[in-house]
Amino acid sequence: TGMTFIWSPRSTVSASPNVVSCELDGDSVLLNLDTSRYFRLNSVGSLLWSKLEAPCTVSELQDAVVEGFDVEPDRCARDIE
Repeated sequence: TGMTFIWSPRSTVSASPNVVSCELDGDSVLLNLDTSRYFRLNSVGSLLWSKLEAPCTVSELQDAVVEGFDVEPDRCARDIE
């Protein structure tokens, strides 16, 4: 049974304390300590992860991606969601 999360640009999000990360060849690698699963993030994901070190809004995440990459704001919002 999955949960559906409804968020808005004003929703506050942050990284889980149960996930550790490190940089590897310009990307980020995450390890979920609860599940022992790991993930590799590209440059966009790495930027988002770095922003999540402190609580921030979804809107702040979108602004960071639009500023750092060539992406339209509407497309960015859909991709982040």
